[in-house]
Amino acid sequence: MTLSNQDGWTLSDWANLASISASIAAILGLIEAFVAALIAWKALMVDREMQREAMAKQIYSEMLQTAVRYPKYAEPDGLGSFTKEELVGYRWFVSVAFNACEELLIHSNEIHWKREVELFARIHKEYLKSSKFETEDRDSYRSILLDIIDRVLSEDKGA
Repeated sequence: MTLSNQDGWTLSDWANLASISASIAAILGLIEAFVAALIAWKALMVDREMQREAMAKQIYSEMLQTAVRYPKYAEPDGLGSFTKEELVGYRWFVSVAFNACEELLIHSNEIHWKREVELFARIHKEYLKSSKFETEDRDSYRSILLDIIDRVLSEDKGA
């Protein structure tokens, strides 16, 4: 004998409905957990990008402060304008600045930072074309910076 109510539903029908409802609830719980994980991941990525951009701005600010302290090195009138001692200081200035440029490029993919690095390379193009840079300094930089330096140096060849 099966128990049923006036609508014809048996206890077995109610058990099936409860089982289906539990399955739907479990699926919705999984979807909710997935969406929550996705939102958390996106927030982490946004936070990471904000930190990288903040780091890039700090590096650039320090670079500008160094340029203000050493304007003769920041915008040289040509390598011939330096004494032997000043040329040593200039090489160190460029080295520190290009290391900062590398950090800028590593910490941010923003195109405006690449343009700033290109501008810096153009300002110091005479030194970048020198045998001193080519034989002694070039190998200390990563490809992320060397690609920009090479592009700037190739501008003369295309003209």
